[in-house]
Amino acid sequence: MKINWKRVVIAAIWSELMLFVLFLLTVYYVSQPTRRVINRLEWFGLLFLAGLWVARKINSRFILHGLLVGIIANILFFPLIPLIGLLLPASPRSGSGSGLLVSFLLKMFAAAAGAYVGGRFRKKSSA
Repeated sequence: MKINWKRVVIAAIWSELMLFVLFLLTVYYVSQPTRRVINRLEWFGLLFLAGLWVARKINSRFILHGLLVGIIANILFFPLIPLIGLLLPASPRSGSGSGLLVSFLLKMFAAAAGAYVGGRFRKKSSA
């Protein structure tokens, strides 16, 4: 079974664009202490949905497809960092490299979990 790169890239781009929009909304409408928790939940939820979407049209290697969605979404995040700095120059940076690492791992885990769940539902419904 080949990797469906088209679906993987589309899911990663969609999830990163939605994450960026939701991040901007939380910056302007949510207080600082709860913003980090809400952002982590958004990351997990949107990448879980992206993993589910990727698993709809594939027959095997669900977790690999989900991990690839998470990896590409993380790569697409790096060009957004300067843009966030331009939009929010007065906002304090998180500053912790461990927080960034946790968010990257959370994105990959969420997309892989979504693809796994989508694959399990697909196998049960087709059997």
